[in-house]
Amino acid sequence: MLASPSTHKSVLLMSASELHTYAREQYVAMFQEGMDLVGHPDGHYVMFKKEDFTAWVTFTIAFTILIIFDNFILNRKHQRIGMLRAAVQTVSCDFHSIFCS
Repeated sequence: MLASPSTHKSVLLMSASELHTYAREQYVAMFQEGMDLVGHPDGHYVMFKKEDFTAWVTFTIAFTILIIFDNFILNRKHQRIGMLRAAVQTVSCDFHSIFCS
């Protein structure tokens, strides 16, 4: 748990060595909190698992297709768009990301 200001004297009144010690204690506490949040106390966190391979390939293909569709179909002409069209595209994108995922 991070130390509250009441447990230490004001940072403005600390000497350089006290400030260094205080900063190190805070860093160690924040790092430990982060490790606890990850939920892998043994330190063997794996970002990509073998059983997730199909999901990652599917995501990558779908993402690539959507980027190509956006760049070469929807926005093939370099032109200025108005506020209404920008709002419609934004709402459409939000709708698809919320309801199609």
